[in-house]
Amino acid sequence: METSLQGVRHFIGLHSPERLAAFDAAYEKARDVVIIGSAAVGRLGPTSDLDLLFVGQGERVKTQWLDLLWVPQKKIESKSWLGSELATHAARYGVWLKGAGEWRPQVFFSRLTVTHKCERILVRLAKIYAKRHSLSQSQLEGLAARCVLDMQRVVLLASKCAVPPTDEVVGMLVRDPEKMFSEVCSEHLLGDLGRFFVERFVQRNNVIEIILQDQRGRIWPAR
Repeated sequence: METSLQGVRHFIGLHSPERLAAFDAAYEKARDVVIIGSAAVGRLGPTSDLDLLFVGQGERVKTQWLDLLWVPQKKIESKSWLGSELATHAARYGVWLKGAGEWRPQVFFSRLTVTHKCERILVRLAKIYAKRHSLSQSQLEGLAARCVLDMQRVVLLASKCAVPPTDEVVGMLVRDPEKMFSEVCSEHLLGDLGRFFVERFVQRNNVIEIILQDQRGRIWPAR
């Protein structure tokens, strides 16, 4: 997809023509409009949705082909936003269709964001573990795979690197999974509790294969 207003409108018109008028109205009233995710780096897959970030007042739209996110104007300069995973991603990878993104130089890597993400990963793993007897092995591994991708993301955030689109996160993971598992179980991230899950519960090879299967055929070459 071409990373321009014309390219975005073409994509919406092709996949969700009933949403085109709503996009145009949102574009007009937003201060900033930013392409984020895989589309921002020219790697939309055939089943991928288009992720757009709007600064202003509006309601989220989430469909098979579109994910339109809104950040309120009054929140855009708050520390909670500027230190968020989404803000650091947008500042590093976003393509601005509208606005200047004056807030970008203020973005920072927040320790609190890392802590909250670690907590969410551990809670999800604990829930999967609690349900392990009622789930098949493939279901367990499928749910664990999502957590493993988030482990790679939290390792990146902890090292003060913006999280790239998912296909690049997958690439980093499969190149050196042992490095990621080792780092994510460090004391300042998931610690001993995380080590229990990744050493006794997560079948690493099977989980990584599920992640790869999910990505195969979904990525179009960059252009």
